[in-house]
Amino acid sequence: MSIFFAVHSFSHVRSFLSGRHFLYLLLPLVLGYPLFARGELQIEVKTQVQTELPTELPTEVPTEAGSGASKAIETPSSTNIVAADSARLLTLQRQYYKEVNKDLQRGSTVSFARHHDSLKSYPLYPYLQYSLISRQLKLSNRQAVDYFFSNFNAVPVARTLRKRWLQLLYSRQRWQLFLSYYEPTTAATAQQCQYQYARYKSGQREAALLDALPLWNVGKSQPSACDPLFKLLIDKDKITEAIAWQRYTQALLNHKFQLARYLERFLVDKTYRDKAAFFLAVDRKPARVGDYTLLGEDSADNRAIIEHGIRHLAKQSATAALKHWARYRQSHHFDEAAQRRVLPQLVKGLHKQGYDTVALAYLNDNMALANSKLLEWQLRTLLRAEKWLVLKEWISALPEPIRREQRWRYWQARAQLMTSSDADVIDRAKTTFRELSRFRSIYGFLSSDRVGNPYRMAENPLLTKASAVDTLANSAAMLRVRELFVQGKNLSARREWYQTSKNFTPEQWLVAAQVAHRQQWHPQAVIAMSQASYWDDIDIRFPRPYRPAFEKHANTLDLPLTLLFAISRQESAFAADVTSPAGARGLMQLMPATAKQVARRHNIRYKSRQQLFEPEKNISLGSRYFKDMMLRFDDNRILSIAAYNAGPHRVASWRKKTAGKLPHDVWVEIIPYSETRQYVQNVLAYALIFAHHLELNQPLLSPAEKQQLL
Repeated sequence: MSIFFAVHSFSHVRSFLSGRHFLYLLLPLVLGYPLFARGELQIEVKTQVQTELPTELPTEVPTEAGSGASKAIETPSSTNIVAADSARLLTLQRQYYKEVNKDLQRGSTVSFARHHDSLKSYPLYPYLQYSLISRQLKLSNRQAVDYFFSNFNAVPVARTLRKRWLQLLYSRQRWQLFLSYYEPTTAATAQQCQYQYARYKSGQREAALLDALPLWNVGKSQPSACDPLFKLLIDKDKITEAIAWQRYTQALLNHKFQLARYLERFLVDKTYRDKAAFFLAVDRKPARVGDYTLLGEDSADNRAIIEHGIRHLAKQSATAALKHWARYRQSHHFDEAAQRRVLPQLVKGLHKQGYDTVALAYLNDNMALANSKLLEWQLRTLLRAEKWLVLKEWISALPEPIRREQRWRYWQARAQLMTSSDADVIDRAKTTFRELSRFRSIYGFLSSDRVGNPYRMAENPLLTKASAVDTLANSAAMLRVRELFVQGKNLSARREWYQTSKNFTPEQWLVAAQVAHRQQWHPQAVIAMSQASYWDDIDIRFPRPYRPAFEKHANTLDLPLTLLFAISRQESAFAADVTSPAGARGLMQLMPATAKQVARRHNIRYKSRQQLFEPEKNISLGSRYFKDMMLRFDDNRILSIAAYNAGPHRVASWRKKTAGKLPHDVWVEIIPYSETRQYVQNVLAYALIFAHHLELNQPLLSPAEKQQLL
């Protein structure tokens, strides 16, 4: 359907817009209605950009005066004219959008009426319609709301509009309308409760109450919007003791004690009340899990409280927990998932309470239930104790698929070197290192250093599929993403990206990665490659944005440029405007308090935390903070990188515990925080990848860093 009014000449445009027809255009906008209903005939109006162009281009002009001859002149191709016209139109549309959006936020619709026709083909037109409708949402806006849902339902703000519209309908008790607009795929818990309440009020009473029970029967408190629905359940006696008991056990297992106490009022029968008191006692005193008489029945409730009690008891007395668990496994049918949840608690409890041999033997006996996290935890326990011989034997006993992973092969070779002087054993270890050195990973790079091999990048760039990339780039959603980034609406742009890509296949993710790379949406490109599990196009995965700023501060502070790039890639994937859940901001993810301290210490102008979203300011403060860490830890990059992530005081405490006895690779592997451990390994590896991009001959670690015991 055409999105402009069609006229045959510019004089028609002028006469059309000068008379009452223009009022026909303006009034629906001011009132909050769409310009036309669906299916209504539309007339095309040329935009200002088009009016600035000549209506015709002469194809011939006279040659010299009096010659009477004519000569064809060279004219731009029609394709170039259209492209230039489109570019000029887009520039104007961006300006108009900024003006209109600002006015709509202030409550004025005048500029929207003036520029409406020019903006209707602009990708962000739906956002203007949303602002227009939502500024004073009321029941009389129903036609405008319907228009929006019919035409722009794929735009993320449609979900916001639907939520607000449903809330309005609910508050006005328009139950049938509420039901007609409700969308289950996007409804949060509060809206689900309101939907069932609306069904009840619309006459679907029994069905609504039946479907409301799963919303009530959860192990946590629900939103207050659910209170009217839950009151109906209680008033209509739908909360039986059996149902209340189910929720009570869930609440207790989730440590929601206030909710559990509230639910006790529904437990009238002495059997239920006694069970509730006993279950609470097991949570408070896990040794009560040894009361086999009360927990003898092989029921789902008993299995849940037994598992809960064993996991808690393992932290206090792992040997007692192990004894009780062995008995219950004989008398009760615990599924594999439950056994997998209990195993780590028992193994870790035994180790921490000094029963290392028992823990290792129990893990070996239950290897089929162990997940990778538990196995890695066991590895770090043996490394921390420097039990190289036990480690070598233990790795040899791992299942073949696990044993072939890079991590385990590396540490098996390290253990071989630490426990044997036999030439054949040493040769086997070096062979393993040579094989691992082919990989672009921290273990590949460490192995390369062990045998003196060059670092391998194993690049395999994506094959560009131009047609597929162009098709996706020019889709309505991706055009909105592009324009939202241009307009500085980065959060909305990321929401659009998520909305359109959430159901992508791996192949589509690869196309999306190339679209993002072309547009320099670096975080989106990195995410897309990860979603596709394609790791070998390191040009897309490791871009070099803001290079002048990084180079300036690297040179000023005598820091490796590659390391600043690597930290930013790990911290934010080069998203300049992101905030972490903890509150860290910007490219190098600085906490506002840290930024303030660094600015004060080094006399850097810093006014507010908003400045951390400015790349130059963030790089300035972040690089200075990292330099502080390097000075504090004697230019040791391992310790400095760890301190940048976890804080210098934690790193100092970890060093105190290891007492300068451990090799650098062991110290990194046993970092207590999994996030920091992965962080250090990633940053070190990323720095080498950036060195490759920058054609720098840079080692993973300096000779001094390799020799220093930590």
